[in-house]
Amino acid sequence: TCKTTGKTLAVSVCNCTIEPQRDLKIAIRRPASEHFRYICQYGTEMTLTAQEQDGEYILTIPEVAPWGVATVFCD
Repeated sequence: TCKTTGKTLAVSVCNCTIEPQRDLKIAIRRPASEHFRYICQYGTEMTLTAQEQDGEYILTIPEVAPWGVATVFCD
């Protein structure tokens, strides 16, 4: 969260299982931008589209590797 604006800059997700997790839905409130960039732990990067619903932005994270981390940046 940005200290000056209170807006969300990034959201990280951790998969604490031994199976890949696909098509995870997350909701981001008060994003710093309406442009969302996904980066997995291996450096794969892609732009995600979101749907606004009741003041939240709903995104689908394509995949998080077993015991892996992925981050969505609001930029």
